[in-house]
Amino acid sequence: MAFKKYIRPVNLGIKTKLEQAVLELIAGFICAVFSYVGYEADLVILCYPTALVALICFMLSLYNLYELVQYWLSKSPDKA
Repeated sequence: MAFKKYIRPVNLGIKTKLEQAVLELIAGFICAVFSYVGYEADLVILCYPTALVALICFMLSLYNLYELVQYWLSKSPDKA
C-alpha cells in the first residue's frame, strides 16, 4: 500500500510587482535592523549574513520597481 502525499506549494497571494517590492523592502529593513544589532553586539555570525540578505532584498525590490516602471512605460498610449 503506497501513500501519495505531496507538499503543497505556499501561496503567498502576491498579485503585483508593487506588492512584491514592498514585501521585499520590509524584509530588507528587518534584516538590516538585525544586522545593525549584530554589529553593535559584536556578533559577526549575525551581522554579516543578515546584511547580505538585506542587501539582496533591497536590490530585488529595486529591480521589481524597475520592471514595474518599464511595464508602465510600455503600456503608455503616447508611445509612437
